[in-house]
Amino acid sequence: MQRGLAASGQTRNYAGFFSKLTKKTQEAVDKTKTAAEDLAKAAEAAKLADQVKQMREQAAQATSTLGEKVAQATTSAQQLARDTVAEMMKAQAQHKHEEGTGSAAGTEASSQQQQQQQQQQQEQQTEQRQGAQQQAAGRPGLGQRVRKAATVIAKEVRAVLSPEEPSTSALRGAAKAGDIQTAETSEVMVSSASESGYQKQWREMSEKLGSHPFFQRFRGLKDSRLYQKGKDVSENIRERWETSDSAFVHRIQDMTDSVFAESEQARALREIRSRDPAFDMVRFLQHLRADVRVLIKAYLEGNEEIIREHCTAEMIERLTGIIKVQKAQGLVADPTLLDTSDVELVDVKFLEEEPILVVQFTCQQINCTRDSFGNVVDGAPDEVQRVYYYWALVQDKQGYVGEDGKYHPPRWQLREMLIRGMHHLL
Repeated sequence: MQRGLAASGQTRNYAGFFSKLTKKTQEAVDKTKTAAEDLAKAAEAAKLADQVKQMREQAAQATSTLGEKVAQATTSAQQLARDTVAEMMKAQAQHKHEEGTGSAAGTEASSQQQQQQQQQQQEQQTEQRQGAQQQAAGRPGLGQRVRKAATVIAKEVRAVLSPEEPSTSALRGAAKAGDIQTAETSEVMVSSASESGYQKQWREMSEKLGSHPFFQRFRGLKDSRLYQKGKDVSENIRERWETSDSAFVHRIQDMTDSVFAESEQARALREIRSRDPAFDMVRFLQHLRADVRVLIKAYLEGNEEIIREHCTAEMIERLTGIIKVQKAQGLVADPTLLDTSDVELVDVKFLEEEPILVVQFTCQQINCTRDSFGNVVDGAPDEVQRVYYYWALVQDKQGYVGEDGKYHPPRWQLREMLIRGMHHLL
């Protein structure tokens, strides 16, 4: 019995010893793998360092070769200049010798040639002076530039502060052409934009540098295993970040989206300018003031033709319905407008995937409604009220060709009109 217990104890001891030995063997294997990976990385780094060193040597060699060529070209130019000067001096000496030994006829001919040369030199000097004077006259001085800038600024200030109402309509636009056919998609001509001087120089320099062995080797680094491995690691990290279930990561993503995401106003303005690249908000609001008086007066007078020119189908149906009810009851509103305020922008938003401009303005008008016999049924002939309006304007998706044969930007139409309040003035 005691021997069996002793044997089982020895067995347990052997088992513990073998488990420890296995664990140490596994640790040794792991350390060997880690050392092998470190050696592989060190070998790749050493290989990359050798490549960089070779590229540096090639760049230095190319620089030295370029310097030698420049020195050779400079020496050749200097030698060419010396030869030219020697030939000129030789020709001048020969010319003097011919003048000293020539006849009187030759002397007269040479004197005439000298006179012609002097006249040509004088004419060239005169032309140079005239050209310099013209250039000096063409360049504006500091005073002229200051006066020109002041004139432009004064013109812009007058355009902004001028109380005159613009004659151009922001809603109605030019009349549409009924018989002008637009081109099909297959008939649109595609023209390439011309390169600027800077773009042309940059393209030529890129082509020249791209053919050099140094830059070709530098581009070849993208095909190396180290670069591809780093790219794979960055893609894995990005994928883990985007598919993470951590609440902290989601909170950071929400904060990033709220800071860098495009707002609704920015999207609406981008859509408006994509349809009309020349759209100017300030000028549009100035032109819209002329439409306020026209459209409000047409609504008070019951002029359906003008309403159809300025409004969408929904707004036309609503306003014409109100007008028909008032005519059926025999009610006539006083259409007198005493004054209209400037149009102010309230909001820019999207509604049913369409950009909407919300504006506000006020009108001073007579609050007086009469029946078919001319009797006052509401208000008074001398009761002046200030009425506060909200307008919602929508832009057409495409431009159109007018009767003048020209392309016009998309028109704006009145989609909603709301009276948000009124109060008595007199």
